[in-house]
Parts: sequence; C-alpha cells; structure tokens
Amino acid sequence: MKRLTILIISTSLFMSLSSCSWYRNYKREQSRLDAENNGKSMLLEAESSKKVAIETAKANLESAKLNAEADQIRASGIAAANKIIGQSLENNKAYLEWLWIDNIEKNQNAVYYIPTENKVPIFMNNNKIPKLPTEEIK
Repeated sequence: MKRLTILIISTSLFMSLSSCSWYRNYKREQSRLDAENNGKSMLLEAESSKKVAIETAKANLESAKLNAEADQIRASGIAAANKIIGQSLENNKAYLEWLWIDNIEKNQNAVYYIPTENKVPIFMNNNKIPKLPTEEIK
C-alpha cells in the first residue's frame, strides 16, 4: 500500500508540474492573441474614424460650394435690382426730392447736412425746421 501511495503522489506531482507548464504556455499564447486582436481592433477603429473624418470634410466642402453658389446668385439678383432702380431714378429728380422730404417727415430726431454755396455746412435737426402751414389757401 505504501508503494501505491507513493506512486499516486508522484504521479499527481508530475501531472501537476507538467500541466502547470502547459497552462503557462496556454496563457502566454492567449495573451499574445489578445494583444494581436486588440491591435487589429484599434487599427480598424482608426480606419473607420479616418473614413468618417474624410466623409465629413467632403460634406463640408460640398456645402461650402453650394453656399458660395447661392451667394453668387443672390448677389446677381441684387445687382440687377440695383441697376433697374438706378436707371429708373436717373432722370427722376422730382421723385428723389419727394423721397428726401418724406424721409425728413418720418425721422423726427435726424440731423441733416445742408450744403451751401460758401462751403459752410448747415446742420439742422428736424425739430428746428419750420413747419409749413397745412391750411389750404382760399
């Protein structure tokens, strides 16, 4: 019986030592594979982030181009409108005088510059301009 006990103990000890070495190798290999997989996943994540950044930049570029085109169209429309207004006012002194008088009446607190022949400007506040009588002359 003594021999059997020694045999069992020595077999158990041998199995423990050999399995311990095998387990260490297994763990080492698993760590290496985990590190490799972690590196691959980080690379895939970086590539994905790069693609997202590129697509975002492309979208921003396209948006800027469309906004620039819209600004050009808007500017062309404003230029055409200004040309039409300028042409209609070119020989229309009476309308411009009426518009000036109308704005004087609307802006009660405005200060106006009135040029003179002596090159001495006159500044007048709308409150100091004498009002014309509004009664009709019979």
